[in-house]
Amino acid sequence: FENLFYLIITFKILNPKGLRFLLTSDYLSKAAIISFLLVSFALAQVSGNLGLAMRQKSQVMPLFMFVILYFLDQQKYIRYRKAQQRWYRRWKIDQLLTKR
Repeated sequence: FENLFYLIITFKILNPKGLRFLLTSDYLSKAAIISFLLVSFALAQVSGNLGLAMRQKSQVMPLFMFVILYFLDQQKYIRYRKAQQRWYRRWKIDQLLTKR
């Protein structure tokens, strides 16, 4: 089930918002995704043994998980800020209406 989990969260970042995030994010997430891709490619060329590949996957996947979790956190923060701005506008309108 671990690979299914990785597949599902990979699809979360492979959308227009996720790709835009990868292009505009800070250097830590860019470094993590570049390192993940390069190390994954290098290990795929070296290891033909499935057991060895599974052990190497567990060493590389934290880099990918860092990028995914950072992306999901940014999306949640954006939703929070929009909700906060809506609440503030409603509150401001209520203040103006109650003063009359």
